[in-house]
Amino acid sequence: MRIMVTCPVCYNEKIKEGLIPKTGKYSSDLVQEVIAEIDDNFFASFHCDSGHLSIGYLSKHRFDILLESGILAFLAGFHSESVLSIAGSLERLYELFIFAALNKKGIQLEKIDKAWKYLKKQSERQLGAFCMYYLSETGIQYTPDTKIIEFRNKVIHQGYIPKSDEVKNFASKVVDTIFDVIIVLRNDFKTELKNIYFYNQERANKALEEMRKLDKSLNRVPVLTVFTPSIVGMDENDKIFKRRTFAILLEEMKEIKVRYGVT
Repeated sequence: MRIMVTCPVCYNEKIKEGLIPKTGKYSSDLVQEVIAEIDDNFFASFHCDSGHLSIGYLSKHRFDILLESGILAFLAGFHSESVLSIAGSLERLYELFIFAALNKKGIQLEKIDKAWKYLKKQSERQLGAFCMYYLSETGIQYTPDTKIIEFRNKVIHQGYIPKSDEVKNFASKVVDTIFDVIIVLRNDFKTELKNIYFYNQERANKALEEMRKLDKSLNRVPVLTVFTPSIVGMDENDKIFKRRTFAILLEEMKEIKVRYGVT
């Protein structure tokens, strides 16, 4: 996945020259924006036209990034890839819920992370764990949609080539499920979501330290945090948050592509 980032070196130079105010609005023509590809740690290394090397960090939950990636793939006509990312998004949302539920019980996220390693490659056990924690936290039995699982396995494991209407139907079911879970998270796990957000940033910082150990030249490279709107409204306050359908997300993603250069 690729995101649009602004060169922090050029930006600071423009401020020193008095071309950009320290506060307030300014013309986007005054800064250099670059399309850069993020890695698994959500980092994007890039050079601007002036040759400055910088690193951008995309500040988002993994499930959110995967869902956006799946929607982008669908818009580009890559239907199999869309199924892969959208299915992955739901699985990572299950993970997020489990982490939040355990953290609410007072268990440190670092301990949860270590324990999760034993489930990390076992999607069926992850789903089972989610179902039990969902029941524990809500008192409601979560029944997985077997059609979602069957279609996902058909595309990923059997090499089935889906048509756009089939992917729309699949994605619509997944998005409905995602919002069912998100609404519970937003209502009952606000503190835990913040804890996980900052924990992920700490993990990213550790990953960056490891990168710098391997390449000493990165110690002098500036790092900026990149914010783009959450496609499911995770960053919205309660007054404006609303449930969305897959059809609505498709239209919103088109706007995000243009405004934020996400591809």
